[in-house]
Amino acid sequence: MSVDRSIVRVPQQPQQGGACGKPPQVFLLEMASGYWRTQITYTLAKLGVADALGTSAATVAELAERLGTPESPLGRLLRAATGLGLLKTDEQGRYALTDIGNCLRSDVPQSVRHIVLMSGAEHYVVWGHLYDAVRTGEPQFEQALGHPQWWRYLDEHPAASRVFDGAMEDLSRNSHLPAIGGYDFGPYTRIVDVGGGTGTVVARILAAHPHLTGVLFDRKEVLEAAGPVLANAGVADRCDLVAGDVFGGVPAGGDCYLLSSMLHDFSDEQALRILEAVRAVIPADGTLLLIESVLPATDAPHTAKLNDLNMLVMVGGRERTADELRALLAGAGFTLADVRPSPTPANVVTARPVAA
Repeated sequence: MSVDRSIVRVPQQPQQGGACGKPPQVFLLEMASGYWRTQITYTLAKLGVADALGTSAATVAELAERLGTPESPLGRLLRAATGLGLLKTDEQGRYALTDIGNCLRSDVPQSVRHIVLMSGAEHYVVWGHLYDAVRTGEPQFEQALGHPQWWRYLDEHPAASRVFDGAMEDLSRNSHLPAIGGYDFGPYTRIVDVGGGTGTVVARILAAHPHLTGVLFDRKEVLEAAGPVLANAGVADRCDLVAGDVFGGVPAGGDCYLLSSMLHDFSDEQALRILEAVRAVIPADGTLLLIESVLPATDAPHTAKLNDLNMLVMVGGRERTADELRALLAGAGFTLADVRPSPTPANVVTARPVAA
């Protein structure tokens, strides 16, 4: 549930006199109205404006007809979106997508449409309770939406679950795959992707390493959408689908275990249980790979600092520093071997079992 730094531009800390020459109070007011930008982007995605435009340009009237939306309010939305760099106009007053707006299309590899849809819906509502999360230290999903837990909510709301699965695919393509690209899987024979969703990451790994076989482990309802992903990558015959709950144990038989943006969803106590489940089945010479955004020890802007609050308010999880991950891994019988930087905020953390 992290967000790629290339998706959300984090403003630099304002310098004396304000950021980009703006007075400090103007900069602060723009930050305070950030929810306007969230909802403009969400509404564009929800209406399907980017898909309606594609690579073409269209007038407000043409778009209104395609989308079944009143022309006047749609025109006001499009005008605001141009100011955010999502759309542009030509000499005839027609609207077209910018490079940034193009990422709202559902049919491009760099699409983040599902992440935007998720961010502007349930996440948006729950974030209105951040004050209470900070004051109490407890997630606020139930207070905001009247449901005890995000994961159970997804089980009971199929439309939201489909958006979430799509958001995880967006995240895998735009963050996890670039982070793990170039990693040498040559020494391994069987990779177990724990909580791997619909299989975007493990499919790419298996496609790039023909000698590997794999296991995709996740909830049954998630795995139902994994078949086409694996088939399209040409690896369905080399990847077993195993349904289950990570707190009930993970599949044995792998020499490389992969957890992508999983530990940050949970408290230290819950994350320790997950790691212990892996430790119970991983061979002595096996490798554990974590794709996590490691919190920097500096004051520099970093998406992980914002996503840490997202984990708090939504599910009670957290992002962690390298030292915090080291301690957590040690508690489960692992030693942290390496923290690898990447082109995205996600890091590849390598851990190995401590000899018994």
